Amino acid sequence: MVAVDRTRKEAVEKAAKLRQEKDKINRLKRIDWLGDKSMFEGLAKDKEFEKMIHLPGSVRVAETWVARFGKW
Repeated sequence: MVAVDRTRKEAVEKAAKLRQEKDKINRLKRIDWLGDKSMFEGLAKDKEFEKMIHLPGSVRVAETWVARFGKW
């Protein structure tokens, strides 16, 4: 599993364990990356994030939107 830091990895593993106990599927799913924040709250523009993820030599897009999630 790819995780930015230990805290994030632990949150993903905890979410996966709780979900696996409910649906009996013992594999990591994309939803587990949200941890305990699985409610969609909306979209937001983030210019700093846009600059950070832009790959050198690639064409910039008009806008970059970031999904926001909160606790259920």
